[in-house]
Amino acid sequence: MSLEELRKSVIEKARLKAEKILENARKQAEELVESAKREYMERLRQRKEEIITQVREEESRKYTARISELNAELLKLKRKLIEDIVKEATERIKNLSKTERKESIKRLLKDSLGSGIIGGGFRVKVIERDLKLVKEAVKELGLQKDLIAAEIIPEDYLGGLIIENEDSSVAIDNTYRTRLERAIRIILGELNKEIFKG
Repeated sequence: MSLEELRKSVIEKARLKAEKILENARKQAEELVESAKREYMERLRQRKEEIITQVREEESRKYTARISELNAELLKLKRKLIEDIVKEATERIKNLSKTERKESIKRLLKDSLGSGIIGGGFRVKVIERDLKLVKEAVKELGLQKDLIAAEIIPEDYLGGLIIENEDSSVAIDNTYRTRLERAIRIILGELNKEIFKG
């Protein structure tokens, strides 16, 4: 082999070796780029999940806080509504005419005595301003023979009456205050159903 052929052979081997080194380097570079790309995409995915979780948690906190605020406002509104209803009803009761009060007392007497719980003689308790009216109503209903006594109760009962049997062991409270309290409980129940349904 001549020197020229030897030189060409060495150069060819060097070129092939260099190409092989370059090919390996290119493959390693591609693998490194691909690996870096996968790592980047994974970090991106994790960061995205972290941000989404943070946003969800923050929005959940805001939502919960807002719900609490709304519930507090709703409770205040409900209280105000009940106060207004009680105030309005109390004023209407206080402003009933004599005739309306007497008719109401007659109905309450009939309802109380018609329930069958009180038999025979009875006591009736009313506020002072209704004492005369209850005596008239008892007379008009023909119940004076069964009336044992008519007694006074405090004005904060607003009117209406309490009926007791002879020995006061059984009583039916049909005062306006008690009836109003019952009505408010019913209204509250209905409000709660309407507000908190579904």
